[in-house]
Amino acid sequence: MYFYYLDKTEASGFKPDITILSPEAQGDYTGEVKIDDFDLRSNDKYFYMMFTQSGTKPKAGFIDGTAEAAMPENRVAETQIYMKRYDIANNLLTNAVQVTEGEGMNYFDIDFAVEDDGFVAIATRCGTKLETEGEAKVVTADTDNSTFTAVTFDPDANVELRKGKIENIVSGGIANAGFEIYNGGIETIDGLKVEVTDKDGNAIEPKYTSAKQKDDLSVSTYDQDSDSVSLIGGEAEYVFISLPIDEDGNSTGFTAVLKDAEGNELDKLTVSDTVEPKLDVAAFDAEITERGKLAFDITLANNQPVTSGIETVRILTDDNTVLYETELDPIKAGMDKTIKDEVEIDYSKLFKTETAEDGSIKADIVLTATAGSGTLSDTVSLYATAEQMARFNAVKKVEFASGIRLSMKNGETFDLAPDITAGEYTGGRIDDNNEEEIDAQGVELLYTSSNEDVVKVYPNGYVAAVGKGEATVTVRLVPSDVTYDGENYAPRYATLPDEAIKTYEIAVNVTDQGSPTEAPTTAPTTAPTARPSGGGGGGSHSGTTIAGGTTGVVTASPTAAPTASGSSWFTDVPADAWYYSFVKAAFDKGLMNGISETEFAPDGDLTSAMFTTIIYRMAGSPETDAVNAFTDVPSGSYYEKAVAWAYANGIITGYDETTFAPDDKITREQMAALMWRYAAYIGLDTSAAAELGFTDTAEISEYAVPAMEWVCAAGIIGGYDDNTLRPAANATRAQTATVIERFASAGAQ
Repeated sequence: MYFYYLDKTEASGFKPDITILSPEAQGDYTGEVKIDDFDLRSNDKYFYMMFTQSGTKPKAGFIDGTAEAAMPENRVAETQIYMKRYDIANNLLTNAVQVTEGEGMNYFDIDFAVEDDGFVAIATRCGTKLETEGEAKVVTADTDNSTFTAVTFDPDANVELRKGKIENIVSGGIANAGFEIYNGGIETIDGLKVEVTDKDGNAIEPKYTSAKQKDDLSVSTYDQDSDSVSLIGGEAEYVFISLPIDEDGNSTGFTAVLKDAEGNELDKLTVSDTVEPKLDVAAFDAEITERGKLAFDITLANNQPVTSGIETVRILTDDNTVLYETELDPIKAGMDKTIKDEVEIDYSKLFKTETAEDGSIKADIVLTATAGSGTLSDTVSLYATAEQMARFNAVKKVEFASGIRLSMKNGETFDLAPDITAGEYTGGRIDDNNEEEIDAQGVELLYTSSNEDVVKVYPNGYVAAVGKGEATVTVRLVPSDVTYDGENYAPRYATLPDEAIKTYEIAVNVTDQGSPTEAPTTAPTTAPTARPSGGGGGGSHSGTTIAGGTTGVVTASPTAAPTASGSSWFTDVPADAWYYSFVKAAFDKGLMNGISETEFAPDGDLTSAMFTTIIYRMAGSPETDAVNAFTDVPSGSYYEKAVAWAYANGIITGYDETTFAPDDKITREQMAALMWRYAAYIGLDTSAAAELGFTDTAEISEYAVPAMEWVCAAGIIGGYDDNTLRPAANATRAQTATVIERFASAGAQ
């Protein structure tokens, strides 16, 4: 549509001079836009043009351009009134100014009159309705329900700041920001200025450009020569500003104040924006590394353009119980950080064990690491195989010689390992030849001391009193590790369910009296395996691992031959001790040595290797061509020749063809069996048999009964004051020296 101006003085006729309306849409309409009504008024100075423009736009809550916003039921139809003014003397046409407003309002049949200080527009308005045209739905004005309305408009009003926004917030960078100065009236306003400050009150230089660039905050061409703005009616000027962001900042803002040429404040606009830091949990690994301790790694990544804030990192159980919590310092944009830590856990509260049909047990828990908006989960499991549970459940009885309380003197040692009675079970493992081995291993005993400054414990059950005070020794019986189907499938103690652990506690009181004896300094070099009774040094086996009916313990012992004492006598063998003469005789003959230059350890235990060596020395340490048959007797060990000789001559038998168990402690009945066999080897008459009337005679192993009858008849071994023989008790070093000398005194040597 064109506006024609007639110049009467030159009679030049009509000609197109100024375009007053164009097909470009006013306002925020999308789709088809049209001019519905038009009216014109004039006076000596101005021509006033008023028109209506109709179109549709999305209802509130719908985003233009989406499929939902395009649906007719989600759109409103509007017809709003707009106005332009042409200044005849200055040949200046204003932009279109919207006179009416209101979502869904439709104005038509406009008429208006211009007053000296403005105008009054008279119109009829109505709302929106949804109609069906054929198969399509359209949204239109509801002209059947119209209302007569009077609209007033002030041509001088409505200069304002609007459409402020901030983009590109990056920590340590520059954010682009801007806003619009809009003249909502039809009078031209000169000398407009804006003063801008950032959120901290620092002044920022504004940069002016045309409204056509208002949607692009990255423009680099500005009107740098102007420090003020002149706006005709309906015109807008866009102002750009640059906002520095702190190195660790994630927000910014500005305040703009609009003033006229006289410095009067016309409007004020404050805009702020924040990029919420969102940490992602990039990795989370949790693992039980020790019993009762959960170790974990959490990697947190900041994938936002801004530095994160102080975030709280948590590990939650599947019922949202907080297992771990800490505050994390800010992470810079694009960086990550890994937390490595551990936390104590209560198995009974966290895990619920389930038993499978094959008898195995398992307990799982899902742990979730959270930080910011990120989460990541990991599963932690406890389990015991069916084979392990078969072995564990086979244990019927556990007895400690100490009972639940033990009194010791500082410097003393004690064998705490219990006697374990186990029933038969169906189980085994697959060996290297894929052949089933029955009763491969059974259970293990784990020892801990609550105070190692008072009582020190060894992996084999040996405890040593090292300081005055009290301590609790905890003994845990667990199924041993299993090699199954050729693969290592052996849950560690740390990951066994509580149902696969038996726990015993023994209170130990240590006084400061007594002469110290040397405690073992090393654990056994080879862990024994379960064996049937009757092997080794000639008696029933004792070991930390048991299976199908075997019992016992293993004690640490020297891995090299004991050293001979010096010229001074042992400080722990006083002349008035009952065993003094026996120890002295055994030492003088070179049959026994001390454990150090000054200590003999009369109450200490003796291993199978040690006692076999003593018998070998009693025989004069003869040269032998016998070859060691046992795989657990190290080549070059101090007892290698003694064991090979004793085995070749039938004095020892071994637990099987390849196992001797040199570090097993020797019991009284085992010692009797070896002395009996040695007596037969050197040609003594071993037919004598005493009637064993001790209260514990029935506890003697079947293989050891003839030997016990003979040594008791020969006066080599006797009973205790309480009429017990204690066949399964460990033989002490003092008792061993006594047996040796009584053997000689009986005419055997």
